[in-house]
Amino acid sequence: KWNDDYLKWDPKEFNNITVLRIPHTEIWKPDLSFYTSTDDAIYPTTNTHALLYSNGTVVWVPFFQIKSPCPRRYTQEKSSFDCKIRIGSWMYSSKLLNPQMATTEVRNSHHKNLELF
Repeated sequence: KWNDDYLKWDPKEFNNITVLRIPHTEIWKPDLSFYTSTDDAIYPTTNTHALLYSNGTVVWVPFFQIKSPCPRRYTQEKSSFDCKIRIGSWMYSSKLLNPQMATTEVRNSHHKNLELF
């Protein structure tokens, strides 16, 4: 999510509408890239919508799949994977655009069973 001052409005002037759902193609989006990807895949931007709030906040959650190195770590109790994903922009410095994870939780219900490898 990010804030765009040009997309603010006063809900009182527009029938108390505080949020709009609009096609993602109708707004500016950052040129995010996955620096740690292990393939040259193009990340499709399917027919997703963005939420546009009256205070200028834009929330866009694109669907994507990436392949990234995940070294396995072993401990006495269990093994785990250390997957680091580095995301950034090629055109904007980190002072202008600094993407942050909204949550550290990763849903992995659709991942392959890594115990087989």
